[in-house]
Amino acid sequence: MAPTPDCLTRLQLKQDPFAADAGDVFIYTDTLLESLREMVLNALAEPNSIVLLSGAAGSGRSVQLMQILSILPTSFDLIAFRGRRNTTFAAVELTIRNHLLTLGIDAPESSLRELLGNPNQPPVNRLIAIDDAHLLGADIIRQLLRLRSDIITAVKTAPSLLLVGTSASAHQYTNALEPDDVNNFKRIQIRSFNLEQTRSYLIHRLRMSGCDTPDAWLKPMEVAQLFQRSEGLPAAINTLATEWLIRLCRNLEKAAAGVTPAELLTADEVTAADSRTTAARSPTAPDGLDEKETPARGVAFWRQRWFVPVLTGLGMAAVLVLLGQQLGKSPQTGFTIAMTTPNYTIAQSAPQGSATDALAQVLTDAQGQVQDQDLKQQIATALAQLQRDSKSPQNLENDRPTSPAATPIATNPPPVATEAQITQPDVAWLAQQDSAAFAIQLLTAMEIQIVKDYIAQHQLKDVRIIPTRNRFIAIVGSFPDRTAAATAASRLPLAVLSQGHWVRRIGDIQAEARQ
Repeated sequence: MAPTPDCLTRLQLKQDPFAADAGDVFIYTDTLLESLREMVLNALAEPNSIVLLSGAAGSGRSVQLMQILSILPTSFDLIAFRGRRNTTFAAVELTIRNHLLTLGIDAPESSLRELLGNPNQPPVNRLIAIDDAHLLGADIIRQLLRLRSDIITAVKTAPSLLLVGTSASAHQYTNALEPDDVNNFKRIQIRSFNLEQTRSYLIHRLRMSGCDTPDAWLKPMEVAQLFQRSEGLPAAINTLATEWLIRLCRNLEKAAAGVTPAELLTADEVTAADSRTTAARSPTAPDGLDEKETPARGVAFWRQRWFVPVLTGLGMAAVLVLLGQQLGKSPQTGFTIAMTTPNYTIAQSAPQGSATDALAQVLTDAQGQVQDQDLKQQIATALAQLQRDSKSPQNLENDRPTSPAATPIATNPPPVATEAQITQPDVAWLAQQDSAAFAIQLLTAMEIQIVKDYIAQHQLKDVRIIPTRNRFIAIVGSFPDRTAAATAASRLPLAVLSQGHWVRRIGDIQAEARQ
Protein backbone atom coordinates (compact mmCIF):
# COMPACT_ATOMS: atom_id res chain seq x y z
CA MET A 1 0.00 0.00 0.00
CA ALA A 2 1.49 3.32 -1.10
CA PRO A 3 0.76 6.77 0.34
CA THR A 4 -2.01 8.55 -1.53
CA PRO A 5 -1.27 11.77 -3.44
CA ASP A 6 -3.25 13.63 -0.78
CA CYS A 7 -1.05 12.05 1.90
CA LEU A 8 2.14 13.13 0.13
CA THR A 9 0.74 16.64 -0.24
CA ARG A 10 -0.03 16.80 3.47
CA LEU A 11 3.51 15.71 4.25
CA GLN A 12 4.90 18.18 1.70
CA LEU A 13 6.65 15.40 -0.23
CA LYS A 14 7.13 15.52 -3.99
CA GLN A 15 6.84 11.73 -4.39
CA ASP A 16 6.79 8.50 -2.43
CA PRO A 17 10.30 8.36 -0.95
CA PHE A 18 10.26 4.61 -0.38
CA ALA A 19 8.90 3.42 -3.72
CA ALA A 20 10.95 0.73 -5.44
CA ASP A 21 11.08 2.81 -8.64
CA ALA A 22 11.75 6.15 -6.92
CA GLY A 23 14.68 7.01 -9.21
CA ASP A 24 18.46 7.10 -9.29
CA VAL A 25 18.74 10.12 -6.98
CA PHE A 26 17.19 8.01 -4.21
CA ILE A 27 19.99 5.44 -4.35
CA TYR A 28 21.77 5.53 -1.01
CA THR A 29 25.51 5.11 -0.53
CA ASP A 30 28.04 5.43 2.27
CA THR A 31 31.65 4.57 2.97
CA LEU A 32 30.88 0.92 3.76
CA LEU A 33 29.03 0.42 0.48
CA GLU A 34 31.76 2.25 -1.40
CA SER A 35 34.29 -0.07 0.21
CA LEU A 36 32.27 -3.08 -0.93
CA ARG A 37 32.18 -1.84 -4.52
CA GLU A 38 35.89 -1.13 -4.46
CA MET A 39 36.50 -4.66 -3.22
CA VAL A 40 34.53 -6.06 -6.17
CA LEU A 41 36.46 -3.93 -8.67
CA ASN A 42 39.78 -5.00 -7.17
CA ALA A 43 38.73 -8.63 -7.41
CA LEU A 44 37.68 -8.23 -11.04
CA ALA A 45 41.07 -6.71 -11.83
CA GLU A 46 42.63 -10.15 -11.28
CA PRO A 47 42.88 -12.18 -14.52
CA ASN A 48 40.30 -14.92 -15.07
CA SER A 49 38.47 -13.92 -11.90
CA ILE A 50 35.12 -15.27 -10.78
CA VAL A 51 33.37 -13.02 -8.29
CA LEU A 52 30.21 -13.98 -6.44
CA LEU A 53 28.37 -10.96 -5.02
CA SER A 54 25.83 -12.50 -2.68
CA GLY A 55 23.27 -11.18 -0.25
CA ALA A 56 19.95 -11.95 1.35
CA ALA A 57 16.71 -11.25 -0.49
CA GLY A 58 16.02 -7.53 -0.22
CA SER A 59 19.62 -6.58 0.57
CA GLY A 60 19.96 -4.48 -2.59
CA ARG A 61 22.00 -6.84 -4.79
CA SER A 62 20.75 -5.42 -8.08
CA VAL A 63 21.29 -1.83 -6.93
CA GLN A 64 24.87 -2.59 -5.95
CA LEU A 65 25.49 -4.36 -9.25
CA MET A 66 24.31 -1.32 -11.21
CA GLN A 67 26.52 0.92 -9.08
CA ILE A 68 29.52 -1.32 -9.72
CA LEU A 69 28.92 -1.44 -13.47
CA SER A 70 28.56 2.34 -13.56
CA ILE A 71 32.12 2.77 -12.26
CA LEU A 72 33.61 -0.15 -14.18
CA PRO A 73 36.79 0.91 -16.02
CA THR A 74 36.25 1.53 -19.72
CA SER A 75 38.88 -1.12 -20.49
CA PHE A 76 36.27 -3.79 -19.77
CA ASP A 77 34.12 -5.23 -22.54
CA LEU A 78 30.89 -5.78 -20.62
CA ILE A 79 28.26 -8.42 -21.35
CA ALA A 80 25.46 -8.06 -18.78
CA PHE A 81 22.07 -9.73 -18.47
CA ARG A 82 19.60 -10.92 -15.85
CA GLY A 83 19.01 -14.57 -15.07
CA ARG A 84 15.50 -15.98 -15.36
CA ARG A 85 13.91 -19.26 -14.43
CA ASN A 86 13.64 -21.96 -17.10
CA THR A 87 16.35 -20.29 -19.17
CA THR A 88 18.43 -22.60 -21.39
CA PHE A 89 22.12 -22.36 -22.09
CA ALA A 90 21.22 -21.77 -25.75
CA ALA A 91 19.52 -18.51 -24.69
CA VAL A 92 22.63 -17.48 -22.73
CA GLU A 93 24.83 -18.29 -25.73
CA LEU A 94 22.57 -16.26 -28.01
CA THR A 95 22.87 -13.25 -25.67
CA ILE A 96 26.67 -13.46 -25.79
CA ARG A 97 26.73 -13.91 -29.58
CA ASN A 98 24.46 -10.88 -30.07
CA HIS A 99 26.89 -8.77 -28.05
CA LEU A 100 29.86 -10.00 -30.08
CA LEU A 101 27.91 -9.19 -33.23
CA THR A 102 27.75 -5.53 -32.15
CA LEU A 103 31.56 -5.61 -32.05
CA GLY A 104 31.76 -7.00 -35.59
CA ILE A 105 32.57 -10.54 -34.46
CA ASP A 106 30.18 -12.61 -36.57
CA ALA A 107 30.97 -16.24 -37.29
CA PRO A 108 27.85 -18.42 -36.98
CA GLU A 109 29.85 -21.52 -37.91
CA SER A 110 32.29 -21.03 -35.01
CA SER A 111 31.60 -22.28 -31.52
CA LEU A 112 31.28 -19.89 -28.62
CA ARG A 113 34.62 -21.11 -27.28
CA GLU A 114 36.29 -20.22 -30.57
CA LEU A 115 34.68 -16.76 -30.63
CA LEU A 116 35.69 -15.91 -27.08
CA GLY A 117 39.08 -17.60 -27.25
CA ASN A 118 40.29 -16.73 -30.75
CA PRO A 119 44.10 -16.49 -30.61
CA ASN A 120 44.04 -14.28 -33.71
CA GLN A 121 42.01 -11.62 -31.93
CA PRO A 122 43.75 -9.04 -29.71
CA PRO A 123 43.34 -9.81 -25.99
CA VAL A 124 40.22 -8.27 -24.49
CA ASN A 125 39.40 -7.67 -20.83
CA ARG A 126 35.91 -9.14 -21.07
CA LEU A 127 33.41 -9.40 -18.21
CA ILE A 128 30.16 -11.37 -18.13
CA ALA A 129 27.91 -9.99 -15.35
CA ILE A 130 24.73 -11.89 -14.48
CA ASP A 131 22.15 -10.50 -12.08
CA ASP A 132 19.95 -13.06 -10.29
CA ALA A 133 22.38 -15.73 -11.43
CA HIS A 134 20.85 -18.20 -8.96
CA LEU A 135 17.74 -18.33 -11.18
CA LEU A 136 19.73 -19.86 -14.04
CA GLY A 137 20.31 -23.07 -12.15
CA ALA A 138 23.47 -25.06 -11.46
CA ASP A 139 23.62 -26.70 -14.93
CA ILE A 140 23.92 -23.40 -16.81
CA ILE A 141 26.49 -22.07 -14.33
CA ARG A 142 28.46 -25.30 -14.73
CA GLN A 143 28.42 -24.98 -18.54
CA LEU A 144 29.65 -21.38 -18.30
CA LEU A 145 32.50 -22.42 -16.02
CA ARG A 146 33.43 -25.32 -18.31
CA LEU A 147 33.44 -22.92 -21.27
CA ARG A 148 35.81 -20.63 -19.38
CA SER A 149 38.09 -23.53 -18.53
CA ASP A 150 38.32 -24.54 -22.18
CA ILE A 151 39.13 -20.95 -23.22
CA ILE A 152 41.88 -20.70 -20.57
CA THR A 153 43.38 -23.92 -21.86
CA ALA A 154 43.40 -22.53 -25.39
CA VAL A 155 44.54 -18.92 -24.91
CA LYS A 156 45.32 -18.59 -21.16
CA THR A 157 42.78 -15.81 -20.68
CA ALA A 158 39.00 -16.10 -20.41
CA PRO A 159 36.18 -13.67 -19.64
CA SER A 160 35.78 -12.85 -15.97
CA LEU A 161 32.46 -13.65 -14.33
CA LEU A 162 30.48 -11.47 -11.91
CA LEU A 163 27.63 -13.56 -10.51
CA VAL A 164 25.04 -11.83 -8.34
CA GLY A 165 22.73 -14.06 -6.32
CA THR A 166 21.36 -15.11 -2.97
CA SER A 167 23.56 -16.18 -0.10
CA ALA A 168 21.62 -19.44 0.21
CA SER A 169 22.51 -20.52 -3.33
CA ALA A 170 26.25 -19.87 -3.00
CA HIS A 171 26.94 -23.59 -2.74
CA GLN A 172 25.70 -24.19 -6.29
CA TYR A 173 28.52 -21.98 -7.58
CA THR A 174 31.26 -23.49 -5.45
CA ASN A 175 30.17 -27.03 -6.30
CA ALA A 176 30.23 -26.21 -10.02
CA LEU A 177 33.76 -24.76 -10.03
CA GLU A 178 36.33 -26.35 -12.27
CA PRO A 179 39.61 -27.38 -10.54
CA ASP A 180 41.48 -24.50 -12.18
CA ASP A 181 38.84 -22.01 -11.06
CA VAL A 182 39.17 -22.59 -7.31
CA ASN A 183 42.04 -20.13 -7.00
CA ASN A 184 40.21 -17.51 -9.05
CA PHE A 185 36.96 -17.63 -7.10
CA LYS A 186 36.10 -14.81 -4.65
CA ARG A 187 32.90 -14.37 -2.70
CA ILE A 188 31.88 -10.93 -1.43
CA GLN A 189 28.89 -10.59 0.86
CA ILE A 190 26.45 -7.68 0.95
CA ARG A 191 25.73 -7.11 4.62
CA SER A 192 22.49 -5.78 6.06
CA PHE A 193 22.46 -2.17 7.23
CA ASN A 194 23.42 -1.40 10.79
CA LEU A 195 21.36 1.02 12.89
CA GLU A 196 23.27 4.12 11.77
CA GLN A 197 23.05 3.10 8.11
CA THR A 198 19.32 2.56 8.50
CA ARG A 199 18.88 6.06 9.90
CA SER A 200 21.03 7.61 7.14
CA TYR A 201 19.13 5.64 4.49
CA LEU A 202 15.75 6.91 5.76
CA ILE A 203 16.97 10.52 6.01
CA HIS A 204 18.48 10.42 2.50
CA ARG A 205 15.30 9.18 0.86
CA LEU A 206 13.10 11.64 2.72
CA ARG A 207 15.33 14.53 1.70
CA MET A 208 15.35 13.44 -1.93
CA SER A 209 11.57 13.50 -1.79
CA GLY A 210 11.45 17.10 -0.58
CA CYS A 211 11.51 16.81 3.22
CA ASP A 212 13.77 19.52 4.63
CA THR A 213 13.59 18.35 8.24
CA PRO A 214 13.61 14.52 8.29
CA ASP A 215 15.20 14.52 11.76
CA ALA A 216 12.04 16.14 13.12
CA TRP A 217 10.04 13.13 11.97
CA LEU A 218 12.50 10.32 12.60
CA LYS A 219 12.76 10.02 16.34
CA PRO A 220 15.38 7.55 17.67
CA MET A 221 12.65 5.14 18.77
CA GLU A 222 11.09 5.15 15.28
CA VAL A 223 14.46 4.40 13.66
CA ALA A 224 15.22 1.65 16.17
CA GLN A 225 11.85 0.00 15.53
CA LEU A 226 12.24 0.17 11.75
CA PHE A 227 15.75 -1.24 12.01
CA GLN A 228 14.72 -4.07 14.29
CA ARG A 229 11.68 -5.11 12.28
CA SER A 230 13.45 -4.85 8.89
CA GLU A 231 16.66 -6.55 10.07
CA GLY A 232 18.53 -3.87 8.13
CA LEU A 233 17.34 -5.06 4.69
CA PRO A 234 16.60 -2.08 2.38
CA ALA A 235 13.55 -3.68 0.77
CA ALA A 236 11.97 -4.35 4.16
CA ILE A 237 12.90 -0.85 5.35
CA ASN A 238 11.03 0.60 2.35
CA THR A 239 7.90 -1.42 3.13
CA LEU A 240 7.88 -0.58 6.83
CA ALA A 241 8.78 3.07 6.26
CA THR A 242 5.84 3.37 3.83
CA GLU A 243 3.51 2.07 6.55
CA TRP A 244 5.04 4.60 8.94
CA LEU A 245 4.39 7.43 6.46
CA ILE A 246 0.76 6.39 6.14
CA ARG A 247 0.37 6.44 9.92
CA LEU A 248 1.95 9.88 9.93
CA CYS A 249 -0.63 11.04 7.37
CA ARG A 250 -3.48 9.77 9.52
CA ASN A 251 -2.03 11.61 12.47
CA LEU A 252 -1.81 14.78 10.39
CA GLU A 253 -5.47 14.51 9.48
CA LYS A 254 -6.32 14.59 13.17
CA ALA A 255 -3.92 17.41 13.99
CA ALA A 256 -5.05 20.97 14.49
CA ALA A 257 -4.98 23.28 11.51
CA GLY A 258 -1.73 25.15 11.01
CA VAL A 259 0.56 22.52 12.55
CA THR A 260 3.57 21.92 10.30
CA PRO A 261 4.85 18.40 9.58
CA ALA A 262 8.08 19.11 11.47
CA GLU A 263 6.05 19.72 14.65
CA LEU A 264 4.04 16.54 14.42
CA LEU A 265 4.43 13.56 16.65
CA THR A 266 4.23 10.18 14.99
CA ALA A 267 1.08 8.16 15.49
CA ASP A 268 2.81 5.85 17.94
CA GLU A 269 4.16 8.80 19.94
CA VAL A 270 0.74 10.45 20.05
CA THR A 271 -0.77 7.21 21.37
CA ALA A 272 1.97 6.90 23.97
CA ALA A 273 1.63 10.56 24.95
CA ASP A 274 -2.15 10.20 25.30
CA SER A 275 -1.62 7.12 27.46
CA ARG A 276 0.87 8.93 29.67
CA THR A 277 -1.46 11.95 30.00
CA THR A 278 -4.44 9.76 30.84
CA ALA A 279 -2.44 7.80 33.40
CA ALA A 280 -1.19 11.01 34.95
CA ARG A 281 -4.71 12.35 35.34
CA SER A 282 -6.54 9.23 36.52
CA PRO A 283 -6.78 5.59 35.47
CA THR A 284 -9.64 4.69 33.18
CA ALA A 285 -12.45 3.07 35.12
CA PRO A 286 -13.75 -0.27 33.83
CA ASP A 287 -17.36 -0.43 32.72
CA GLY A 288 -19.77 -0.41 35.66
CA LEU A 289 -17.30 1.09 38.13
CA ASP A 290 -17.09 4.65 39.29
CA GLU A 291 -13.67 6.28 38.93
CA LYS A 292 -13.35 6.47 42.73
CA GLU A 293 -13.75 2.69 42.95
CA THR A 294 -10.99 1.99 40.45
CA PRO A 295 -7.67 1.04 42.02
CA ALA A 296 -4.75 3.13 40.78
CA ARG A 297 -2.51 0.32 39.61
CA GLY A 298 1.22 0.86 39.47
CA VAL A 299 1.20 4.02 41.69
CA ALA A 300 3.08 3.94 44.99
CA PHE A 301 0.76 4.05 47.98
CA TRP A 302 2.35 7.21 49.38
CA ARG A 303 1.34 8.95 46.11
CA GLN A 304 -2.32 7.94 46.48
CA ARG A 305 -4.70 10.80 47.18
CA TRP A 306 -5.86 9.26 50.44
CA PHE A 307 -2.38 8.73 51.87
CA VAL A 308 -1.58 12.19 53.24
CA PRO A 309 -4.92 12.66 55.06
CA VAL A 310 -4.80 9.12 56.42
CA LEU A 311 -1.19 9.42 57.55
CA THR A 312 -1.92 12.78 59.20
CA GLY A 313 -4.87 11.28 61.04
CA LEU A 314 -2.85 8.24 62.06
CA GLY A 315 -0.05 10.44 63.33
CA MET A 316 -2.45 12.45 65.42
CA ALA A 317 -4.06 9.28 66.75
CA ALA A 318 -0.68 7.78 67.60
CA VAL A 319 0.32 10.95 69.46
CA LEU A 320 -2.85 10.95 71.48
CA VAL A 321 -2.56 7.25 72.31
CA LEU A 322 1.04 7.56 73.40
CA LEU A 323 0.23 10.68 75.36
CA GLY A 324 -2.45 8.76 77.23
CA GLN A 325 0.06 6.01 77.97
CA GLN A 326 2.54 8.55 79.29
CA LEU A 327 -0.05 10.09 81.58
CA GLY A 328 -1.20 6.74 82.89
CA LYS A 329 2.18 5.16 83.64
CA SER A 330 5.89 5.75 83.57
CA PRO A 331 7.60 6.53 80.31
CA GLN A 332 8.63 3.54 78.20
CA THR A 333 12.27 3.01 77.49
CA GLY A 334 13.42 4.40 74.21
CA PHE A 335 10.59 6.87 73.56
CA THR A 336 10.02 10.46 74.53
CA ILE A 337 7.12 12.74 73.69
CA ALA A 338 7.97 16.21 72.38
CA MET A 339 4.95 18.51 72.20
CA THR A 340 4.95 21.86 70.46
CA THR A 341 2.17 24.12 69.39
CA PRO A 342 0.59 23.66 66.92
CA ASN A 343 2.66 20.68 65.66
CA TYR A 344 3.02 17.24 67.22
CA THR A 345 6.25 15.28 66.84
CA ILE A 346 7.09 11.72 67.86
CA ALA A 347 10.80 11.65 68.58
CA GLN A 348 12.63 8.32 68.73
CA SER A 349 15.67 8.59 70.94
CA ALA A 350 17.29 5.27 70.09
CA PRO A 351 18.01 4.02 66.56
CA GLN A 352 15.25 1.69 65.47
CA GLY A 353 16.10 1.09 61.78
CA SER A 354 15.50 3.00 58.57
CA ALA A 355 12.79 5.51 57.80
CA THR A 356 10.90 2.72 56.04
CA ASP A 357 10.89 0.65 59.26
CA ALA A 358 9.69 3.61 61.26
CA LEU A 359 6.83 4.26 58.84
CA ALA A 360 5.88 0.59 58.93
CA GLN A 361 5.80 0.68 62.74
CA VAL A 362 3.52 3.71 62.73
CA LEU A 363 1.13 2.05 60.29
CA THR A 364 1.14 -1.21 62.27
CA ASP A 365 0.37 0.56 65.53
CA ALA A 366 -2.37 2.58 63.93
CA GLN A 367 -3.93 -0.48 62.29
CA GLY A 368 -4.56 -1.98 65.71
CA GLN A 369 -6.16 1.15 67.04
CA VAL A 370 -8.55 2.30 64.31
CA GLN A 371 -12.07 0.90 64.23
CA ASP A 372 -13.18 1.70 60.67
CA GLN A 373 -12.85 -1.46 58.56
CA ASP A 374 -12.31 0.37 55.28
CA LEU A 375 -9.49 2.34 56.84
CA LYS A 376 -8.02 -0.86 58.29
CA GLN A 377 -8.04 -2.40 54.78
CA GLN A 378 -6.32 0.65 53.27
CA ILE A 379 -3.64 0.53 55.95
CA ALA A 380 -3.11 -3.21 55.35
CA THR A 381 -2.70 -2.56 51.62
CA ALA A 382 -0.23 0.22 52.31
CA LEU A 383 1.79 -2.00 54.65
CA ALA A 384 1.96 -4.80 52.06
CA GLN A 385 3.15 -2.45 49.36
CA LEU A 386 5.68 -0.87 51.72
CA GLN A 387 7.12 -4.31 52.50
CA ARG A 388 7.39 -5.16 48.79
CA ASP A 389 9.06 -1.86 47.95
CA SER A 390 11.50 -2.13 50.84
CA LYS A 391 12.80 -5.42 49.40
CA SER A 392 13.57 -3.98 45.95
CA PRO A 393 17.28 -3.67 45.07
CA GLN A 394 16.97 0.08 44.66
CA ASN A 395 15.45 0.58 48.13
CA LEU A 396 17.92 -1.80 49.73
CA GLU A 397 20.66 0.32 48.24
CA ASN A 398 19.03 3.52 49.47
CA ASP A 399 18.55 2.13 53.00
CA ARG A 400 22.24 1.38 53.46
CA PRO A 401 23.86 3.63 56.05
CA THR A 402 25.77 6.44 54.49
CA SER A 403 29.46 6.85 55.09
CA PRO A 404 31.77 9.76 54.40
CA ALA A 405 32.77 9.88 50.77
CA ALA A 406 36.21 8.48 50.22
CA THR A 407 38.76 10.97 49.07
CA PRO A 408 39.45 10.17 45.42
CA ILE A 409 42.98 9.14 44.66
CA ALA A 410 44.38 11.08 41.77
CA THR A 411 45.48 8.66 39.10
CA ASN A 412 46.59 9.19 35.57
CA PRO A 413 44.41 7.31 33.06
CA PRO A 414 46.27 4.76 30.98
CA PRO A 415 47.41 6.24 27.68
CA VAL A 416 45.23 5.40 24.70
CA ALA A 417 47.12 3.76 21.90
CA THR A 418 46.99 5.65 18.62
CA GLU A 419 46.05 4.00 15.34
CA ALA A 420 49.69 4.14 14.26
CA GLN A 421 50.81 2.40 17.46
CA ILE A 422 48.19 -0.32 17.01
CA THR A 423 49.07 -1.07 13.39
CA GLN A 424 52.85 -0.51 13.51
CA PRO A 425 53.73 -4.17 14.31
CA ASP A 426 51.44 -5.41 11.54
CA VAL A 427 52.87 -2.94 9.02
CA ALA A 428 56.38 -4.10 9.94
CA TRP A 429 55.30 -7.72 9.49
CA LEU A 430 53.80 -6.93 6.07
CA ALA A 431 57.00 -5.29 4.88
CA GLN A 432 58.92 -8.51 5.62
CA GLN A 433 56.62 -10.76 3.58
CA ASP A 434 57.32 -12.04 0.07
CA SER A 435 55.43 -9.87 -2.38
CA ALA A 436 54.64 -12.97 -4.47
CA ALA A 437 52.88 -14.67 -1.56
CA PHE A 438 49.13 -14.51 -0.85
CA ALA A 439 47.00 -13.48 2.14
CA ILE A 440 43.31 -13.73 3.00
CA GLN A 441 41.57 -10.37 3.33
CA LEU A 442 38.63 -10.59 5.70
CA LEU A 443 37.37 -7.04 5.98
CA THR A 444 37.90 -3.44 4.94
CA ALA A 445 36.52 -0.51 6.94
CA MET A 446 36.90 3.24 7.34
CA GLU A 447 37.50 3.01 11.12
CA ILE A 448 39.96 0.80 12.95
CA GLN A 449 37.45 0.16 15.72
CA ILE A 450 35.14 -1.61 13.26
CA VAL A 451 37.98 -3.98 12.36
CA LYS A 452 38.85 -4.57 16.02
CA ASP A 453 35.20 -5.28 16.87
CA TYR A 454 34.98 -7.70 13.93
CA ILE A 455 38.05 -9.59 15.14
CA ALA A 456 36.73 -9.75 18.69
CA GLN A 457 33.25 -10.78 17.60
CA HIS A 458 34.53 -13.81 15.69
CA GLN A 459 37.39 -14.51 18.15
CA LEU A 460 39.96 -14.48 15.37
CA LYS A 461 43.67 -14.86 16.03
CA ASP A 462 46.77 -13.74 14.12
CA VAL A 463 44.81 -11.14 12.16
CA ARG A 464 46.87 -8.21 10.84
CA ILE A 465 45.35 -4.72 10.64
CA ILE A 466 46.92 -2.80 7.75
CA PRO A 467 46.22 0.92 7.25
CA THR A 468 45.83 2.15 3.67
CA ARG A 469 45.21 5.61 2.31
CA ASN A 470 41.71 6.03 3.72
CA ARG A 471 40.72 2.76 5.39
CA PHE A 472 41.90 -0.27 7.32
CA ILE A 473 42.00 -3.85 6.06
CA ALA A 474 42.16 -7.07 8.06
CA ILE A 475 44.28 -9.86 6.60
CA VAL A 476 45.42 -13.21 7.88
CA GLY A 477 48.27 -15.50 6.86
CA SER A 478 51.04 -15.54 4.30
CA PHE A 479 50.80 -18.41 1.82
CA PRO A 480 53.09 -19.43 -1.04
CA ASP A 481 50.27 -19.67 -3.61
CA ARG A 482 46.55 -19.15 -4.11
CA THR A 483 45.76 -22.82 -3.55
CA ALA A 484 47.30 -22.80 -0.10
CA ALA A 485 45.49 -19.56 0.77
CA ALA A 486 42.15 -20.89 -0.51
CA THR A 487 42.63 -24.09 1.51
CA ALA A 488 43.33 -22.07 4.65
CA ALA A 489 40.34 -19.83 3.95
CA SER A 490 38.04 -22.86 3.85
CA ARG A 491 38.94 -23.50 7.49
CA LEU A 492 37.77 -20.09 8.66
CA PRO A 493 34.69 -19.98 10.95
CA LEU A 494 31.42 -20.38 9.11
CA ALA A 495 30.24 -16.95 10.27
CA VAL A 496 33.32 -15.39 8.65
CA LEU A 497 32.96 -17.38 5.45
CA SER A 498 29.31 -16.34 5.14
CA GLN A 499 30.36 -12.67 5.06
CA GLY A 500 32.91 -13.15 2.28
CA HIS A 501 36.68 -13.07 1.97
CA TRP A 502 39.30 -12.31 -0.65
CA VAL A 503 42.54 -14.10 -1.48
CA ARG A 504 44.98 -11.34 -2.45
CA ARG A 505 48.58 -11.11 -3.52
CA ILE A 506 50.64 -9.64 -0.70
CA GLY A 507 52.49 -7.40 -3.16
CA ASP A 508 49.20 -5.64 -3.94
CA ILE A 509 48.52 -5.14 -0.24
CA GLN A 510 52.03 -3.75 0.26
CA ALA A 511 51.49 -1.27 -2.57
CA GLU A 512 48.13 -0.24 -1.16
CA ALA A 513 49.63 0.24 2.31
CA ARG A 514 52.40 2.48 0.93
CA GLN A 515 49.76 4.80 -0.53
